[in-house]
Order: sequence, then structure tokens, then C-alpha cells
Amino acid sequence: MLKILNEFKLEIQVFIYIYEYGKLYIIIMMKKIIKNSRCGMTVLEVITVVIIIGIVTASSWFILKGMGTHLLVSDASVNFKQSVSLARQLALEKNKPYLVRCFPDSTPQLWKIVRVDSAGYFTPVRRDTLHRSIRFGKGSDISGSPNGPDGNPIPSDGVSFPANALAIMPRTGVPQPGAVYFTDGKETRAVYVSAIGTAEVMKYEGGSWH
Repeated sequence: MLKILNEFKLEIQVFIYIYEYGKLYIIIMMKKIIKNSRCGMTVLEVITVVIIIGIVTASSWFILKGMGTHLLVSDASVNFKQSVSLARQLALEKNKPYLVRCFPDSTPQLWKIVRVDSAGYFTPVRRDTLHRSIRFGKGSDISGSPNGPDGNPIPSDGVSFPANALAIMPRTGVPQPGAVYFTDGKETRAVYVSAIGTAEVMKYEGGSWH
């Protein structure tokens, strides 16, 4: 989580730098134009100011757009981690199995926390829907075919649990550890769930998961 915040802080700093530099240049040009207003504005001065305003606006838009999708990927992975933690807590409190079921084939994609009663019936507890820009799976930041943090190949639908359902038992934890992957097509985040049911958000960098 600290790494995600540091990445966001860096993007904010870059945006502020570009914005402040462009604003300073525009102010200098406007002062020059006002000073020489009695003589009239030259075509070159007008064109220069318009170009600088356009560059600052375009740069700001692209940076903010990238920041937005980056935050959506991070937000989805953190929300899923919280769902796993909630399901684990409920399993211990209620002494009943709980599932976190992912639906990578639905539109929009989503996941649900489900309680399993003694008769085998499912009772939905909570539902979370992915933003339209985010999906289960891996992005272009993961080249080749590396294994996921669970040591297994990354599945095409982004969910490594059998039948796309993470099972959490009240006393024995998770029968099969695994991971769920989220992407916007470029960046990827994995939520690794251990045998005891703890979840961790991870990113693939330098040939390994951190």
C-alpha cells in the first residue's frame, strides 16, 4: 500500500511541475503583452501564448487520465483484499464456510461474498462491481508467461481459484491458496491469498512479485 501511495505522490509532483512551469511562462508572456499593449499584440505573441496554453492543458489531461486509471486498478485490488479479510472474519465469527466468488465472464465483472449454510445453500453477503475500465486479468506490464505470486501460471480470466471461487473455512483457512489479478490493460495488481486466509496486494517488478 505504501508503494502505491509513493507512485501516486510522484505522479502528482510531475503534474504540479508541468502545470506551474506552464503557468509561469504564460504569466511572463501576458505581462510582456500588457506592457506593449499600446503598440498592439503581434501575431507571434498570440500564437505563442495559445500554443503554451494548449500544451499545458493537454499535458494535464494525459497525466490526470493516467493517474485516474492507475488509482482504479489499485482501488479494485485493495477492495478485493478487504472483501477477503471480511469473509475470513465472518467465517471465524459465524463458524461457517464463506466464499468470495469472482465473475470474470459477467458484464460488468464483479465478485460476491457468499455464506454457505449446512444444507449447501448460498446466501449473498456483499457484492462489488469493477469499474468499466478495470477487468480481471493481466496487463501489458507483465511480458512473457511468468508465474503468479502463488507459483502457478496466471490464468487468462485472472482468477486462479477453482470455479473462480475462493473458499474460506472457519478453522482450516483456505484449502487452496491462489491469486486474483486486476488490470486496466496496462498495469496489473495481484491479490495473493495465503493458506490461512490473509490477503496481500502485489505488483510484478524486476522479474518478481512484491
